[in-house]
Amino acid sequence: MIWNKYMPDNKRSSEMIMLSLHKRRGMDMKMDWNEIYRAWRCELENMYPFVSKELNIEEIKVNYKGTGYIDGVTWWPSIKLDERKKALEENFRNIELFDETRKGIRKTANMLWEVRNDPEGIALVWIAASLWNKRERMSLKVDEMLKIALKELADRYEIQCWHNLSKTVLPICLDKELRLFDVKLGEMEMYSLISMAVIESSLMNSNYTIVHLYS
Repeated sequence: MIWNKYMPDNKRSSEMIMLSLHKRRGMDMKMDWNEIYRAWRCELENMYPFVSKELNIEEIKVNYKGTGYIDGVTWWPSIKLDERKKALEENFRNIELFDETRKGIRKTANMLWEVRNDPEGIALVWIAASLWNKRERMSLKVDEMLKIALKELADRYEIQCWHNLSKTVLPICLDKELRLFDVKLGEMEMYSLISMAVIESSLMNSNYTIVHLYS
Protein backbone atom coordinates (compact mmCIF):
# COMPACT_ATOMS: atom_id res chain seq x y z
CA MET A 1 0.00 0.00 0.00
CA ILE A 2 1.30 3.46 -0.91
CA TRP A 3 0.68 6.05 1.78
CA ASN A 4 -0.11 9.63 0.95
CA LYS A 5 2.92 11.55 2.19
CA TYR A 6 0.61 14.20 3.63
CA MET A 7 -1.36 11.71 5.71
CA PRO A 8 -1.09 12.65 9.44
CA ASP A 9 1.02 10.24 11.47
CA ASN A 10 -1.82 9.35 13.80
CA LYS A 11 -4.12 8.47 10.89
CA ARG A 12 -1.39 6.42 9.20
CA SER A 13 -0.79 4.56 12.45
CA SER A 14 -4.52 4.00 12.93
CA GLU A 15 -5.09 2.64 9.44
CA MET A 16 -2.05 0.35 9.65
CA ILE A 17 -3.27 -1.08 12.96
CA MET A 18 -6.79 -1.64 11.68
CA LEU A 19 -5.46 -3.20 8.45
CA SER A 20 -3.38 -5.59 10.54
CA LEU A 21 -6.38 -6.50 12.69
CA HIS A 22 -8.58 -7.10 9.66
CA LYS A 23 -5.95 -9.39 8.14
CA ARG A 24 -5.73 -11.38 11.34
CA ARG A 25 -9.50 -11.78 11.54
CA GLY A 26 -9.53 -12.79 7.89
CA MET A 27 -7.14 -15.63 8.76
CA ASP A 28 -9.70 -16.92 11.31
CA MET A 29 -7.27 -16.48 14.17
CA LYS A 30 -8.75 -16.96 17.62
CA MET A 31 -9.66 -13.68 19.28
CA ASP A 32 -7.92 -12.89 22.55
CA TRP A 33 -7.75 -9.99 25.01
CA ASN A 34 -4.56 -8.57 23.47
CA GLU A 35 -6.34 -8.16 20.14
CA ILE A 36 -9.38 -6.57 21.78
CA TYR A 37 -7.24 -4.16 23.82
CA ARG A 38 -5.19 -3.26 20.76
CA ALA A 39 -8.40 -2.33 18.94
CA TRP A 40 -9.52 -0.28 21.97
CA ARG A 41 -6.26 1.70 22.03
CA CYS A 42 -6.48 2.30 18.30
CA GLU A 43 -10.02 3.64 18.60
CA LEU A 44 -9.30 5.72 21.68
CA GLU A 45 -5.98 7.23 20.61
CA ASN A 46 -6.53 7.68 16.90
CA MET A 47 -10.24 7.65 16.07
CA TYR A 48 -11.48 9.50 19.16
CA PRO A 49 -8.52 11.58 20.43
CA PHE A 50 -10.93 14.02 22.11
CA VAL A 51 -12.20 11.34 24.51
CA SER A 52 -10.87 11.75 28.04
CA LYS A 53 -8.67 8.85 29.11
CA GLU A 54 -9.14 9.69 32.79
CA LEU A 55 -11.96 8.65 35.06
CA ASN A 56 -14.02 11.32 36.79
CA ILE A 57 -13.49 10.50 40.46
CA GLU A 58 -14.51 12.50 43.51
CA GLU A 59 -13.46 11.43 47.00
CA ILE A 60 -15.71 12.77 49.74
CA LYS A 61 -15.05 12.42 53.45
CA VAL A 62 -18.35 12.37 55.31
CA ASN A 63 -19.14 13.28 58.90
CA TYR A 64 -20.48 9.94 60.07
CA LYS A 65 -21.06 9.48 63.80
CA GLY A 66 -22.68 6.05 63.86
CA THR A 67 -21.09 2.69 64.59
CA GLY A 68 -18.56 1.29 62.17
CA TYR A 69 -17.40 3.37 59.23
CA ILE A 70 -18.38 4.45 55.73
CA ASP A 71 -16.47 3.23 52.69
CA GLY A 72 -18.39 2.92 49.44
CA VAL A 73 -18.35 3.77 45.75
CA THR A 74 -21.23 4.81 43.50
CA TRP A 75 -22.14 7.02 40.52
CA TRP A 76 -23.52 10.52 40.79
CA PRO A 77 -24.67 12.67 37.87
CA SER A 78 -21.88 15.24 37.55
CA ILE A 79 -24.38 18.08 37.31
CA LYS A 80 -25.66 17.19 40.82
CA LEU A 81 -22.26 16.70 42.43
CA ASP A 82 -22.00 20.04 44.27
CA GLU A 83 -25.63 19.92 45.36
CA ARG A 84 -25.23 16.46 46.88
CA LYS A 85 -21.94 17.29 48.57
CA LYS A 86 -23.60 20.26 50.25
CA ALA A 87 -26.55 18.11 51.33
CA LEU A 88 -24.20 15.58 52.94
CA GLU A 89 -22.35 18.34 54.78
CA GLU A 90 -25.67 19.52 56.23
CA ASN A 91 -26.84 16.06 57.27
CA PHE A 92 -25.28 12.69 56.48
CA ARG A 93 -28.70 11.05 56.48
CA ASN A 94 -29.42 12.86 53.24
CA ILE A 95 -27.39 10.10 51.59
CA GLU A 96 -30.58 8.02 51.62
CA LEU A 97 -31.99 10.46 49.06
CA PHE A 98 -29.19 9.60 46.63
CA ASP A 99 -29.43 5.82 46.84
CA GLU A 100 -31.26 5.31 43.56
CA THR A 101 -28.37 3.62 41.74
CA ARG A 102 -29.00 0.01 40.72
CA LYS A 103 -26.74 -2.65 42.20
CA GLY A 104 -25.30 -3.65 38.82
CA ILE A 105 -24.45 -0.05 37.98
CA ARG A 106 -22.90 0.50 41.41
CA LYS A 107 -20.87 -2.69 40.90
CA THR A 108 -19.39 -1.17 37.73
CA ALA A 109 -18.37 1.93 39.66
CA ASN A 110 -16.65 -0.30 42.22
CA MET A 111 -14.84 -2.22 39.49
CA LEU A 112 -13.57 0.99 37.89
CA TRP A 113 -12.50 2.27 41.31
CA GLU A 114 -10.44 -0.88 41.88
CA VAL A 115 -8.53 -0.49 38.59
CA ARG A 116 -8.50 3.33 38.57
CA ASN A 117 -4.69 3.52 38.22
CA ASP A 118 -4.45 0.93 35.45
CA PRO A 119 -5.42 2.09 31.91
CA GLU A 120 -5.74 -1.47 30.66
CA GLY A 121 -7.92 -2.44 33.60
CA ILE A 122 -10.14 0.60 32.98
CA ALA A 123 -10.52 -0.40 29.32
CA LEU A 124 -11.37 -3.94 30.37
CA VAL A 125 -14.18 -2.82 32.68
CA TRP A 126 -15.64 -0.38 30.12
CA ILE A 127 -15.64 -3.03 27.39
CA ALA A 128 -17.08 -5.75 29.63
CA ALA A 129 -19.83 -3.43 30.89
CA SER A 130 -20.72 -2.29 27.38
CA LEU A 131 -21.01 -5.88 26.17
CA TRP A 132 -22.92 -7.01 29.27
CA ASN A 133 -25.59 -4.37 28.61
CA LYS A 134 -26.15 -5.95 25.19
CA ARG A 135 -26.57 -9.54 26.36
CA GLU A 136 -30.30 -9.55 25.62
CA ARG A 137 -29.43 -9.13 21.97
CA MET A 138 -26.71 -11.75 22.23
CA SER A 139 -24.68 -12.66 19.17
CA LEU A 140 -21.71 -14.99 18.86
CA LYS A 141 -19.42 -11.97 18.56
CA VAL A 142 -20.75 -10.28 21.69
CA ASP A 143 -20.70 -13.59 23.54
CA GLU A 144 -17.11 -14.36 22.54
CA MET A 145 -15.79 -10.91 23.47
CA LEU A 146 -17.70 -10.84 26.76
CA LYS A 147 -16.34 -14.23 27.84
CA ILE A 148 -12.79 -13.10 27.07
CA ALA A 149 -13.23 -9.85 29.02
CA LEU A 150 -14.81 -11.52 32.06
CA LYS A 151 -12.09 -14.18 32.18
CA GLU A 152 -9.42 -11.47 32.04
CA LEU A 153 -11.11 -9.58 34.88
CA ALA A 154 -11.18 -12.70 37.03
CA ASP A 155 -7.70 -14.01 36.19
CA ARG A 156 -5.70 -10.79 36.20
CA TYR A 157 -7.58 -8.55 38.62
CA GLU A 158 -9.52 -11.12 40.67
CA ILE A 159 -12.70 -9.15 39.97
CA GLN A 160 -15.92 -11.12 39.73
CA CYS A 161 -18.51 -10.08 37.18
CA TRP A 162 -22.03 -8.82 37.74
CA HIS A 163 -24.87 -10.96 39.05
CA ASN A 164 -26.77 -12.76 36.30
CA LEU A 165 -29.93 -10.87 37.26
CA SER A 166 -28.22 -7.53 36.55
CA LYS A 167 -29.52 -6.44 33.16
CA THR A 168 -28.11 -2.91 33.16
CA VAL A 169 -24.61 -2.17 34.43
CA LEU A 170 -24.09 1.28 32.88
CA PRO A 171 -26.52 4.23 33.12
CA ILE A 172 -25.75 5.05 29.48
CA CYS A 173 -26.01 2.40 26.78
CA LEU A 174 -26.38 2.84 23.02
CA ASP A 175 -28.51 -0.29 22.71
CA LYS A 176 -31.75 1.72 22.44
CA GLU A 177 -30.24 3.81 19.66
CA LEU A 178 -29.24 0.63 17.84
CA ARG A 179 -32.80 -0.64 18.02
CA LEU A 180 -34.09 2.69 16.74
CA PHE A 181 -31.97 2.35 13.61
CA ASP A 182 -32.54 -1.43 13.43
CA VAL A 183 -28.84 -2.22 13.79
CA LYS A 184 -28.25 -5.93 14.35
CA LEU A 185 -25.55 -6.75 16.88
CA GLY A 186 -25.04 -10.12 15.24
CA GLU A 187 -23.83 -8.35 12.11
CA MET A 188 -21.37 -6.07 13.92
CA GLU A 189 -17.64 -6.77 13.92
CA MET A 190 -15.34 -6.45 16.91
CA TYR A 191 -14.20 -2.98 15.83
CA SER A 192 -17.76 -1.61 15.78
CA LEU A 193 -18.48 -3.04 19.23
CA ILE A 194 -15.26 -1.51 20.55
CA SER A 195 -16.20 1.86 19.03
CA MET A 196 -19.52 1.68 20.86
CA ALA A 197 -17.73 0.95 24.14
CA VAL A 198 -15.42 3.93 23.59
CA ILE A 199 -18.36 6.25 22.87
CA GLU A 200 -20.31 4.96 25.88
CA SER A 201 -17.30 5.47 28.16
CA SER A 202 -16.94 9.01 26.82
CA LEU A 203 -20.61 9.75 27.52
CA MET A 204 -20.25 8.30 31.01
CA ASN A 205 -17.19 10.44 31.75
CA SER A 206 -19.03 13.50 30.45
CA ASN A 207 -22.17 12.97 32.52
CA TYR A 208 -21.29 10.92 35.60
CA THR A 209 -18.72 11.00 38.38
CA ILE A 210 -17.47 8.02 40.37
CA VAL A 211 -17.93 9.02 44.00
CA HIS A 212 -15.93 7.42 46.81
CA LEU A 213 -17.56 8.12 50.16
CA TYR A 214 -15.53 7.41 53.28
CA SER A 215 -15.44 8.42 56.94
